[in-house]
Amino acid sequence: MKAPIGFEGRSVQLPGHICLFYKSEDELRRRQAAFLRFAVDGKREGIVLMGGTGIAETLYRYLEVDLGVDLSTRRDAGMIALAHGDVDVDEQLENVIRPIEAMIEGGAKLVRLVGRVQWGGPDYAASEDVVWYESKLNDRIAGLPVVLVCAYDIFELPGEALILGGLHSHPQLLCGTFSDRNTLVESTKRHLQLRMAEFPWLTEVDSSGGG
Repeated sequence: MKAPIGFEGRSVQLPGHICLFYKSEDELRRRQAAFLRFAVDGKREGIVLMGGTGIAETLYRYLEVDLGVDLSTRRDAGMIALAHGDVDVDEQLENVIRPIEAMIEGGAKLVRLVGRVQWGGPDYAASEDVVWYESKLNDRIAGLPVVLVCAYDIFELPGEALILGGLHSHPQLLCGTFSDRNTLVESTKRHLQLRMAEFPWLTEVDSSGGG
């Protein structure tokens, strides 16, 4: 099954997990509106907006303004959910998966998610945990009617975030134009085995012998 995504008239095979590299707030808003318009116009699609403190709320306000709609009724009905980051990466993962599963159980034929990625911070998973989180999402959404768009700001995030969290974790890529096959994506097992070594503090051994 495929779903339209609003990028260049393209569709993606479900489940979809797209890395969006964006350059400005205006581009993020434009991409989000194009992607989520299908859910707003339809009757049986759910929406999840995700980010650190205040981010999901900001994405929600953007969506109402950019599409010129009041989404409060749909939100009250449980078809729009705001998910939040957490320093506990397991909880962050569940904050995303729980509303997706609830919407599907409630009759949604498709769930669309837009998440604004952070790299550490007081209310978001640590950088190495973001790598784990993005890779595990591929396993957790397997078989579900869902399309995730994870938005990476190429001017604000460091190279490690763009490469390890973005390029190596997402089967689809949107950077100017859309690619339905990201050839740099790695399996979850390979990704976690190899890429954790990119964080030296995870592999350093205490020279004093303390472990």
